[in-house]
Amino acid sequence: MSVRRLRAPDLAQVGAWKRELWGDDDGEDQDETIFVWASDGDTIGGFVSLSLRPWAEGGAGAPVLYVEAWYVAEDLRVLLQEPRAVC
Repeated sequence: MSVRRLRAPDLAQVGAWKRELWGDDDGEDQDETIFVWASDGDTIGGFVSLSLRPWAEGGAGAPVLYVEAWYVAEDLRVLLQEPRAVC
């Protein structure tokens, strides 16, 4: 899998995952940059949403790169639990 920026065709899937996490999210956030994990066939397996905040609790500097959200598709989560599978 590779990492790339969110594309228009990804919005429906990312929106569905965000609704799974929070219940009422349309998948679009103006102040966030979203990256997805994509297979060779462009099937996505998750996302990470980043923003640049003016501050973050416990942070010493500003601005702060902040992970707003991340999601890994259920069928790929086993890779995270079994490090030998990817090493």
